[in-house]
Amino acid sequence: MLLLVLLLPTSLVYGQEITITTTSDAAREAFEEGREHAANVHQEKAIDRFKVALEEDADFALAHLYLASLLDGEKRKKHFEQAEQRLDAVTEGEQLIIQSYGAHLDGNHEKEYELAKKAAETYPDDVYASLHVGWQEYRRKEYEAARATTQHILEMKPEFAPAYNMLGYIELEAGNYDAAEQALKSYVEAAPDEPNPYDSLGELYLTTDRYDEAIQQFKMALERDADFEISKTNIVKAEIQKVNRQFEDAMAAKNVDQLSEMYTENAVVAPPNRPLVRGRDGVREMYAAGLTGMDRIELETAEIRAFGDQAVEMGESKVYAGEEVVEEGRYMAVWRNVNGQWQIDREVWNSGLEASKPTATVSDEK
Repeated sequence: MLLLVLLLPTSLVYGQEITITTTSDAAREAFEEGREHAANVHQEKAIDRFKVALEEDADFALAHLYLASLLDGEKRKKHFEQAEQRLDAVTEGEQLIIQSYGAHLDGNHEKEYELAKKAAETYPDDVYASLHVGWQEYRRKEYEAARATTQHILEMKPEFAPAYNMLGYIELEAGNYDAAEQALKSYVEAAPDEPNPYDSLGELYLTTDRYDEAIQQFKMALERDADFEISKTNIVKAEIQKVNRQFEDAMAAKNVDQLSEMYTENAVVAPPNRPLVRGRDGVREMYAAGLTGMDRIELETAEIRAFGDQAVEMGESKVYAGEEVVEEGRYMAVWRNVNGQWQIDREVWNSGLEASKPTATVSDEK
């Protein structure tokens, strides 16, 4: 799983590292545990530990700030304001952290990056300061800079597991799949008891259409934490996208029987400018009458949201005649898990075919 929360740089080691301000050893201990959970995307556990830190020290500025980064709405605003009100009582490094996140909340990402960069340069031995900068460079698509930042972290602390996660996503986004796999396997080795390393490796396999391997990794994540929700959703994504590849193959083979079996018995389909199609037999007839003039279809999933034994997928499609795109569209499908198999229960799509393109009798793409 890609780290979405703010990784705020802090450390308790003296030297060129940022120190924190708290009056309570118990608060410090809870904060350290929360920081580790946050770095490994265990958000609920991190929230719990930051709350404990604040119970021990209500003036703990960085605990307020970390908690703000994991919450939303009024709760986020409340805890950030608590951190900001304590600027004069904390160290210079902490001030940079708080100000950087304030810029983030204001939508001033250049200032956010400048302040985070200053923190990392002022405290070059602080792995969390560098990790925060590296994730920002990743989001800015500055992959060479992000890669260099990650290497700097690993030179300082080779056992620092979250850095391998960041490196894996940098290489994945850059299209270096072998390097991404190596980095994420190192993440698994560095944190074998955490669920997120397996989830991240699974996302790599999902991106590269290695669906069975992806599902295996997501299941391994859930073995370590049965409540790791992102892996539950990712299993659904992998299973549905695997069916989509089978759908593409069946369309290319014009196998209407196989296509119809990918729908539920009581499926309802809404083709553009046509009456509703009902039931698996109706789906078979629709495809039997509509595959002339096409050679293949490509489906690109934009989003899948899972709700128990149902899921909603949105995506885009392209229909080809030879190498020419003869139809483009967007689709939405409601999937249902029937006896362990995901099938399409409701489906609608539209066509963006330009008038100047040659017409084909196909408009029944997914």
